[in-house]
Amino acid sequence: MTPVLAVVDGSLDESFGVGGIVTTNIANDFARGVVTQSDGKIVVAGHTLIGSDSDFMVVRFNTNGSLDTSFGTGGKVTTDIGSDDDEANSVALQSDGKIVVVGYTGIGSDADFAIIRYNTNGSLDTSFDSDGILTTGIGTGTDDYAYSIALQSDGQIVVAGYTYNVSNSDFAVVRYNSNGLLDTSFGTGGKVTTPIGSGDDVASSVVLQSDGKIVAAGYTHNGRDEDFAVVRYNSNGSLDTSFDSDGILTTGIGSTNDAANGVVIQSDSKIVVAGPSSNGRDDDFAVVRYNANGSLDTSFGTSGKVTTNITDDYAVSLVLQTDGKIVVAGTVYIGSNLDFAVVRYNTNGSLDTSFGIGGNVTTNIGSGRDEAISVVLQSDGKIVVAGHSNNGPESDFAVVRYSNSISNSNSTSWVGTQSITCPAPNPWVKEKLGFASSVKPVLVSAENTVGKTITQGSYDALKSSGVLFDTVSKKVSTATETLPIYGCKDKLLSGKVNQPIQFIAGGYTLQSDAHGYINTADLKWHDTNGVTLYTNTAAFMHTIKFTKTGKYVVVLTEQPDTSGGLIPTYGVRSIRFVININ
Repeated sequence: MTPVLAVVDGSLDESFGVGGIVTTNIANDFARGVVTQSDGKIVVAGHTLIGSDSDFMVVRFNTNGSLDTSFGTGGKVTTDIGSDDDEANSVALQSDGKIVVVGYTGIGSDADFAIIRYNTNGSLDTSFDSDGILTTGIGTGTDDYAYSIALQSDGQIVVAGYTYNVSNSDFAVVRYNSNGLLDTSFGTGGKVTTPIGSGDDVASSVVLQSDGKIVAAGYTHNGRDEDFAVVRYNSNGSLDTSFDSDGILTTGIGSTNDAANGVVIQSDSKIVVAGPSSNGRDDDFAVVRYNANGSLDTSFGTSGKVTTNITDDYAVSLVLQTDGKIVVAGTVYIGSNLDFAVVRYNTNGSLDTSFGIGGNVTTNIGSGRDEAISVVLQSDGKIVVAGHSNNGPESDFAVVRYSNSISNSNSTSWVGTQSITCPAPNPWVKEKLGFASSVKPVLVSAENTVGKTITQGSYDALKSSGVLFDTVSKKVSTATETLPIYGCKDKLLSGKVNQPIQFIAGGYTLQSDAHGYINTADLKWHDTNGVTLYTNTAAFMHTIKFTKTGKYVVVLTEQPDTSGGLIPTYGVRSIRFVININ
């Protein structure tokens, strides 16, 4: 037989929250940005609707998804800025651990950029604009909305969004010094606005190149519909004319509206942008890759463009793995509801079929609309997606963590697939055992190196644990005997703590003239304390996750198909995996 040991990418990380999912409620709450600290804690920013208006809201979670009670009040902080709505859209971490959150605040009849800096404990940082809170108007008596933030290595803060110019909106980028003062060396008094098309131009995401240039991505209205828009600025805020000749490029993808929501820079300086694209019926995930000069990268997808249809899909955020693969998060319509959706692409733009099902994962959280807004990678490679989930009357912050076999740091870990073949014993030992009809036992055990059983049980078609059950007479069989077990040499493999590892051992035929196929059943694996680690119900696919370091022996044992009423006249085979968990 040839069982396969494989890392499962895109599965929910059972060590986080409840089944990989955490929801947090204050009132009516909407998460918009997520970052991870160097200690593994997760910071999520958004807003909560308290009474008639909304306030900034920041929540910090421990690595297991529990609220970090050392932050704010019970892990949560809310900040009221003005008398109207205050909504946070993006969050970043400074090298000193301080948390910078950007969004907008309502000021009378218009809105202004709003930036808040928090200390590591969630208190307002009074060294930032004297009280930790800063607002910036760009136009005169117009709406200015900040959507994204990037931190320079010198501590300066770059914020992007849009400003309304009376007739329509333009890209807006503002740079601040580390103390909150406008950086007057940037643009005009620290501010830059860029008109692109004949209608609304909105910057949704901003990122910094290694040479200090600033790339903002969003959408522009071309008079008929919307296109992706990307603008590159020099470090002083002027347009970079080496980028598409004037610093501005637009890209149409689908038949109508296309809107870029996220942008990242590869190590080779190529620019990757993601968002939704309309195909005329509904929206698809869309990813476009540009060369450093702004031309479309024809080695990616079809002429630099990729679209992915699940149902009706809206891409919002993306992140790059260390191996160059692209992870895009957003929302998908499932029936009348919305669910989180994550798609992973290979470096050439093709779907990475080793991730989820055919390259994508969808996750249902609440009873209504679940919308993913932001994605980030942990240092261990796990994927964290934040957004909101409808709980019926209102929405909650929602954070989902997915397993991922690649580390996001420079450390190495076991990645990929290892196949082990255990030759069939010859000759087979023959013995007849009389069992009642329709008995289908499956025996799987996991032991530690001193032979202590972690879990061992027999399972039948009715999932009756620990017994052999006659599905016809409804009685427990009394004629149980142990068949001879033939084994092969231990195979040494490796894995990580809390990293799901999947055994795939199905569909192979036993060498016998009797009943020829093995059966599998739903399995629960346990740790040495008897705590359930993971449950997998897929036939021939069983997943185990170890919560402690050390060496373990996992024994996978065949059991035959007994649908004819008798155990076949041969023994069973066993394969042993010695797994070093670190």
